[in-house]
Amino acid sequence: MEDRDYTRFVWLKDWKKGAVQGNFVTYRFKRIPFGMACSPFLLAASILTYMERYPAEINKKIEENLYVDNLLFLTNKEEELPGLYEESKKAAVQWGMNLREYQTNSEKTRDKIPIEDRAPDKPNKMLGMLFDAKNDTLTLNIPSPPEGVPSKRELQSFLARIYDPLGVVSPITVRLKLFIQSLWKTNTGWKEKIPKGTVKIWEAIKKEYQDTQYIMKRQLTERYDFEKAKLIIFSDASKSSFGVAAYVRYEYTDGSVSTKLLMSKSRVKPLKNGERLTVPKTELLALAMATNVAVYLQKELHNSIQFESVEFFSDSMIALGWTVTTKKLKTFVNNRVRALKANCKLLEDQGIEISFHHVETTQNPSDYTTRGQSTSDLFRDPIVSVLWSGGPAFLMLPTKDWPQSWTESTKIPKWLERAMAEEIVGKEGKLVYEETDGVEEYVAQLTTASAEDPKEYHSIVPYESTNSLSRLTRIMGTVMKAVQRFAAKTGRKFQGRTMKAYCAAKTGIEGYEKRRKTVLYYMIADHYKETAARAEYRVPADLNPKQDQFGLIRKGTRLEKSELAEDTKYPIILVRDHKLTEMIVRQTHVHNRHIGTEHLLAECRRQYWIPQGRQIARKIVHSCVTCRKLRGRPFKYPNIPPLPSTRVRRSGPFQNVGLDGFGPLIYKGLTGERKCWVLICTCLITRNVHLELISDNGTTEFVLAMRRYFARRGTPRTVVLDNAKSFVLGSKIFNNDIRKWAEEGEAFTNFLDQHPIEWNFITPLSPWKGGVYERIIGIVKKLLYASGDTAQFNYVQLFTILTEIEGIVNSRPISHNPEGPNDGDVIRPVDFINPEVKLGVLHDPGNQELDEEMGTTEKETRLHLSNLNKHMNHLWLQWETMYLTQLKESQMKRKHYTNTTPKVGQVVLMEERLRSKHKWQLAKITAIHPNAQGQIRTVTVKYGGMEVLRSVNQLIPLELEEDSTATEKAEQKTENTTEPEPLDTTESQERTELFKQIQERIRKRLDRRAKQGVTYHDCDVAKTLDPVLQRKKENKESREPSRTNYLTKGTPNTNDGKKSGPGSVANSSDK
Repeated sequence: MEDRDYTRFVWLKDWKKGAVQGNFVTYRFKRIPFGMACSPFLLAASILTYMERYPAEINKKIEENLYVDNLLFLTNKEEELPGLYEESKKAAVQWGMNLREYQTNSEKTRDKIPIEDRAPDKPNKMLGMLFDAKNDTLTLNIPSPPEGVPSKRELQSFLARIYDPLGVVSPITVRLKLFIQSLWKTNTGWKEKIPKGTVKIWEAIKKEYQDTQYIMKRQLTERYDFEKAKLIIFSDASKSSFGVAAYVRYEYTDGSVSTKLLMSKSRVKPLKNGERLTVPKTELLALAMATNVAVYLQKELHNSIQFESVEFFSDSMIALGWTVTTKKLKTFVNNRVRALKANCKLLEDQGIEISFHHVETTQNPSDYTTRGQSTSDLFRDPIVSVLWSGGPAFLMLPTKDWPQSWTESTKIPKWLERAMAEEIVGKEGKLVYEETDGVEEYVAQLTTASAEDPKEYHSIVPYESTNSLSRLTRIMGTVMKAVQRFAAKTGRKFQGRTMKAYCAAKTGIEGYEKRRKTVLYYMIADHYKETAARAEYRVPADLNPKQDQFGLIRKGTRLEKSELAEDTKYPIILVRDHKLTEMIVRQTHVHNRHIGTEHLLAECRRQYWIPQGRQIARKIVHSCVTCRKLRGRPFKYPNIPPLPSTRVRRSGPFQNVGLDGFGPLIYKGLTGERKCWVLICTCLITRNVHLELISDNGTTEFVLAMRRYFARRGTPRTVVLDNAKSFVLGSKIFNNDIRKWAEEGEAFTNFLDQHPIEWNFITPLSPWKGGVYERIIGIVKKLLYASGDTAQFNYVQLFTILTEIEGIVNSRPISHNPEGPNDGDVIRPVDFINPEVKLGVLHDPGNQELDEEMGTTEKETRLHLSNLNKHMNHLWLQWETMYLTQLKESQMKRKHYTNTTPKVGQVVLMEERLRSKHKWQLAKITAIHPNAQGQIRTVTVKYGGMEVLRSVNQLIPLELEEDSTATEKAEQKTENTTEPEPLDTTESQERTELFKQIQERIRKRLDRRAKQGVTYHDCDVAKTLDPVLQRKKENKESREPSRTNYLTKGTPNTNDGKKSGPGSVANSSDK
């Protein structure tokens, strides 16, 4: 009672007088006011006091479901709702309070509630969210990011306004939290704008908030006939953050299953001592937080959902290993593991089973709480939204098909013990590092043939059926699975280690990786057998071969004491020319985003060792279609051909013209800015220019402009232009009109009918073929833009400026300017149109023969015409000597190109300058168009159902062709060798393919012991192959000395009949 004076306030006695002296009065609240910091506490304390004073059955539910001034009742039985309304209303009356604005998703109950107690029939605010009772949904509002460059205060305010108590949209705040945390590392003040260097980062984060609200169903499930409910919690961490995502899994009476996101949490790693938190430690923090969430959910939902078990999933095997290890851990890790186990103990005391599982990162939805997602991806992306809202697909499977559980009896691999050892303390406080067992040093030949294997081995692996290692692995996995089922039915037991290992693998996802590796090891062992059966094959001694427990031959290295992976320390030896090796290298190339040759070789050597591996790596990269799309070279464009006659022979001005246009230009119209275009006609001989201003670039304006041009310059014989739609249609209109006029008036249009305009369209998207007018466009543009902004001129003024520019361009010199008085005059295009401008300086040569009977006018006229003809002849002579000779040579830009020539049926990549290279379309060459010299400059390609013309230097071939040069060299080398005598039947079959695979490079084997391989006579394989080798030796000794031996790459070598050494490798794959 003594604290009531804290609720006093000052008020006015008479509000009309205002705030003047003597008009103030002090009041004190008789009831608890809202808006004070202590109001929520006082309200809760009052309600609890009233419930103690007036006991009732409903009081316990009110206490459990009261949040400030909101009361929420949950029940799965609709018939209980009216009773909850009546009892809560009655209890509140005893407290002197009026409960109102009742809202329910049951229409029957809503109708029974009086209107004065019923909430409005619209979405109403509840616990900071909008509750739509009709649709039974909750809407979470997402505020708009602050505009402009925000301050730290504005960013923190924006983050705080994203009210998400359950964390259902926590991924959208991850990057924002990390950004705000990074700002605290700077010296930026609380109300200062963020630094300029961080504005781009903020703009990228700002784009992630495209949605203003998120609507979700209020109910986790609409069916309440479930038998069991499991709480599934995923945890994950990264270098800068960690988080958890909790799901409820319902199992129904009909055997169906459903899962739904319940809540999530996302935290950023603290700045203080954050560098000491490694990723495994942060993963452990996330796992501990997952157990905290489990305890919290069990406490809050124990009346609604009875969880049978809690399943924890983490993608960190190190963190899981720390939870089950019995060794002493360092303080930080030990404290978290102890807290984790304490939470598990609380759950187990309530009869809830606890399990820990390892899950792949791609199946871990809590990964989104560490990397973040945009609103569009989280709400609508078909992969992200499904994984986030419902969890991974394996939750819908029976629990036996889930990832394996981790318990204290789980066997921890050696490599995991090494990773865990950084946080394990020995007796003397030192880190404990344990060495792994090395590869068993069983030395053998590069073959897995045994005494039971036939001399002629026929592989069951369909190497030639596919180029994909994944597909081949699936095929052989299906075969092994069928064999396993057949053996199970017949009761047969496998003796081979491959099938034993395959059958020992667990079923489902848990044993998938082991089964896949077993199938791969079988195929590698099989390719040894196939190679050994077709040719002599020995491991060179310098590879230090070692055979492991799976029968694979590994290369011995000096890295036994290193901490590298076992496959890296002892890489598997592969036969370079085998199809399986090619598929393994190709898969490595694709999985590593199409890396280059050296990088690909390095990646392969992490697990495999391929003799001369750089060659096959280069072959894979060169034959990869995707790489050719990105790095392929186009066809070679032929050298520039001789100029056509329309450019080098005398003709009248504008008889052979080039046509093009540019724009739009902006000019000042009557009602505002308008657009117009410029049509350029240039003479191919005299280089004169004619400019026409047109109001649009349509066909109608083009036809009218050409009619004006014909009226002033005459009708040309030849027109060179590009493939603009208006130009193509205009050419059809002119030629068709000529034919039509010829029918109507034969006398007037006979000449035009016999000589229609020849329209020569250049190849589409090949502007260099129209360089004769493209250069003029550049000159005109330069002069036009030098006149100022075109928007300041009206149409007439702009037309006048263009006419003046036309005169300037036609007055430009097209030959070198004279350097002395005797060099002659410069040639200008205008001289061919108006030669009279030179008449004032012409002299009478004095050799004119004029008849005395001629009158004065006739004499002057004839003299004028004579001088004009001489001047024109002199002008054309200068044109030939000073201008035309400059066109002898052309300058082509050098460009890398492929040696392949275009052919019909080739698949090519079509260049599109306005799109990225990886988005260029594929096309197929349907026709080639060689010129008179047989050069191919233009081809017809088909794509998207259309056929278009393209220049060859805009096409990149994707198909590989044999190198003709290499083939010719091989043929010449074959002719220089002596034809070998026929082999016996058995050996001829073995050598048939080798005779066909003669390649370019030939490396003679040196007859030195240092180049010989090692034959292991004591192993069973060598004894098995002795009869085969003896028979081959006898056959070779019976041949003539001039016989050709076939060596490593299947190439001929004249070696005087000497037997190849045991280090040779026969080609065993079809190139």
